[in-house]
Amino acid sequence: MDEAHQAEVPPASMDQRAFTLSIKSVAVGDFSGEPESDIAVLTADGAVQVLNQVMRVGQEKREDERHQASRRVRVSQRLAEWQSEKAASGRWPGATQLVCARVSSVPADSLLVVDSANRQLHVLSGGRLERGKLTAEVTSDTKASEREVVSMNVEGGGPVAVLPMRLSVDALSDLVMLRSGHSAPVVALTGVEPAASVPSSAITNVNDDGVSPFNLSEITPAATQEVFSFNLLGPNGEVLIPNLRNGVVLNVEGYVQYSDLSFEAVTSPDVVGSVRIEADFDNHVENGAPYTTFRFTIGRGAPTDLSVGSHSITATPYTEQNATGTAGTARSLTFSVAQAQSMYVVNSAADTDDGTCNTAHCTLREAIIAANASAGLDEIRFGIGTGVQTISVTSRLPTITDAVTIDAATQPGFAGKPIIELDGSNAGSASGLVVGAGGSVVRGLVINRFSGHGITLGESGPPALKRSTGSIIEGNYIGTDINGTAALGNSGGGVNILYGYNNLIGGTIPAARNVISGNGSGVILGLVSGDSHVNSVQGNFIGTDVTGTADLGNQFSGVLAQRSFENRIGGTTTGARNIISGNISRAIALEDNSGTLVQGNLIGTDISGTTALGNGSNGVQIIFGGNHTIGGTVAAARNVISGNQASSPFSGAVSIEASLGNKVQGNFIGTKANGTEALSNAGSGVNISIGNNSGNVIGGATAEAANVISSNGGAGIRFDGLRTPLIQGNFIGTDMSVTRQLGNAGDGILISSASQGNDIKGNVIAFNQGSGVRIDSAAGIRIVENSIFSNLGLGIDLSPDGITPNDPLDSDTGSNGLQNFPVLTSFMPAISANADKDESASSALNSAVAVSGTLNSGPNATYTVHWYFTNESDCEANQFIALPLASGQVSNVTTDAQGNAQFSFPLDFPAGVESGVINCTATDSIGNTSEFSACLSVAAPVVTGALQFSAAAYSGR
Repeated sequence: MDEAHQAEVPPASMDQRAFTLSIKSVAVGDFSGEPESDIAVLTADGAVQVLNQVMRVGQEKREDERHQASRRVRVSQRLAEWQSEKAASGRWPGATQLVCARVSSVPADSLLVVDSANRQLHVLSGGRLERGKLTAEVTSDTKASEREVVSMNVEGGGPVAVLPMRLSVDALSDLVMLRSGHSAPVVALTGVEPAASVPSSAITNVNDDGVSPFNLSEITPAATQEVFSFNLLGPNGEVLIPNLRNGVVLNVEGYVQYSDLSFEAVTSPDVVGSVRIEADFDNHVENGAPYTTFRFTIGRGAPTDLSVGSHSITATPYTEQNATGTAGTARSLTFSVAQAQSMYVVNSAADTDDGTCNTAHCTLREAIIAANASAGLDEIRFGIGTGVQTISVTSRLPTITDAVTIDAATQPGFAGKPIIELDGSNAGSASGLVVGAGGSVVRGLVINRFSGHGITLGESGPPALKRSTGSIIEGNYIGTDINGTAALGNSGGGVNILYGYNNLIGGTIPAARNVISGNGSGVILGLVSGDSHVNSVQGNFIGTDVTGTADLGNQFSGVLAQRSFENRIGGTTTGARNIISGNISRAIALEDNSGTLVQGNLIGTDISGTTALGNGSNGVQIIFGGNHTIGGTVAAARNVISGNQASSPFSGAVSIEASLGNKVQGNFIGTKANGTEALSNAGSGVNISIGNNSGNVIGGATAEAANVISSNGGAGIRFDGLRTPLIQGNFIGTDMSVTRQLGNAGDGILISSASQGNDIKGNVIAFNQGSGVRIDSAAGIRIVENSIFSNLGLGIDLSPDGITPNDPLDSDTGSNGLQNFPVLTSFMPAISANADKDESASSALNSAVAVSGTLNSGPNATYTVHWYFTNESDCEANQFIALPLASGQVSNVTTDAQGNAQFSFPLDFPAGVESGVINCTATDSIGNTSEFSACLSVAAPVVTGALQFSAAAYSGR
């Protein structure tokens, strides 16, 4: 980017705050339970401070002749005004790092203090920790004014670094730690696993095959151990096969020398537990070689995690006789997997409540009631026979009031697609699930035919408002049949976040994808409540079937956000992309909110980005509010917004209405995902209308900010408001290579209202069926530095249609003041500005001309003339028929009292070019740009022979 364009990029906003001590570490997160991000600081004395950003929501009123409204706006604070909270006094001077992680049931992030000197990890939370393995009491020295602290010893070396990662089924962060003196990381899981218990008595000293003694026994017995898997160990304790789970048939084939094959129970990914199950035997030798082979079988059912029930390890010895063998008698050691206190297994498809959830009978209703009554993290699993099961809900299910993971992917027969269906046909006006507790997960359900919403996060009460913060909705079919191929919609939203922050709908891996189709709307953020902020909608199919290729549209919007802020729809990783297509109305509607990121989505297309599924109205509609970003300045942020059907004069694929400060950058609007083939929207590509729309930007100063806005059914960009946006650097009617004719059906840019100025600059505007830029009624619109050519109408058309003739002293009025255009009069040979000092004069003259012209306009005024050159031989209606190859400007062209001015400028012909045509425009001091002048044909001068100069003789006094 050259210096001129660098100067156009707004500088980064910076703020600062001073501290009395040096800062060792900083962490950013939600440490206050509010949607705004907080900053935690670890200072040199070992103290931790938390700076809370208190965001106020105000009202901004605006009125114009067509619309009266007020919108909620966020009023931010300077960093110096943020409230400071002492989270912990200077008790850990050896601490080196602060880490943000969600490890507790409180509706906020926790702070982890990495204290390598004391080999400890300290957890600071706003309340008592009640989750999984990190459950602990508050330390006795916690002060009332400070945050509660849990300190945990780290065995084997002090923690050097900690990385929070979600490694288990719950919504919490597990901790990956690197310890001093170790090269491999260790993992601390924050969730709860079922416990496996081995009985204290075991089968011992049994000679099974009559040939070699065989023992199967338990050594170092223990009561209850939390077992994740088993390792098969060799004679010297080496791990032969790790992580054996249920249903694995293990064949230990080949030569087994000596004795002591054993299994060890693994109680965490890093620590081996105290239960060892050992198989001892003597080797049998035939012709000098051992031939004894054992086959071991562990578990029951499908190869999944250890599940509740009875399991066994069975050993069957074989004695080989010259490559043939006889099976001995199998012996088994039985162990059981008990239900942990916080886990409930739904084993009935009924919708009843007998007051108990147990192994004999547990419905989903009973499991939710039991989980609500159990403090801390709970898990609801499914074991209703096997395969597809339907739970016909007969009345509203209990609101979830305590953090829970509802994991229908645990149903036997699950193979990546949901097989537990919640049918709300007979549930009255209820929603499917109402989650009123943060840190909850809903996974692997089919939820359909409810009169309310499929899933609601948050509840207004009674008795009190319940927020869902940090919850995850993933891997569900919401509004479809069990196959995800037919619509069986919920009447409200598929997912409605009514009250809640930092929730995630979907995820960035295929297994987290929700199919949300056939509903009233797909995903609703903040409807009515205005209390749904900083949520993410990622990786979902919204309005399509499970394949992403067929239309199962939601009846209204795909995603509707109202009176909320800083939500994210999509993202910059491939897995975060939503497909939002096939919806009857808008794909994405942002109403009276602010700060939403819409990035990386396919809006109106199928999963390939090459076939239109469309949305019945806009791809993205913004009403009131503002400061949204549609796209971005990296390729991964690009939205493909194509195939949408909004076609009214005041609408478009992207529609911005009475909204401020929005950015539409880096998108393909009206093309396929390759950006080079047409996939038209029915109306305009971008439409900005109604009232004050100041501060909007379409494109930007960097190449990465450019939109391709082509092949649309109306104008490329249409504006009808009070303040024209900055339109910069876009490709309007063509692709980025400027080789494809992808013209819009109307004008490239149409400004049709009495708006006031801004810039249209640096765009390529070509091949459109109307004019390149048409201004029907506006003033102060600077149209400069663009490449405008091969449009069916004029390059620039100031209403009325057609070339507007100049008038004396430019006294007429109208669009852009009907600014007079310059008249190019002549050219003559000139010395090239790029000539080498050693270049011959004839060569320098061969490559440049000086072009002269005149301007008659307002008297005693100053203008800027912008000129453009192409190597074609002619123009059509003052417009180039090919891409301009050179351009420039003449500043300070000043008229006299009669309105006349003369100007000239040099033209260096591009390499290999010897002729072409030039046209130009004039722009006055308030930004009114004229139509293009008539073209002047120019050619490089032909110089034959060398020019020579000699000094003249002079004599005199």
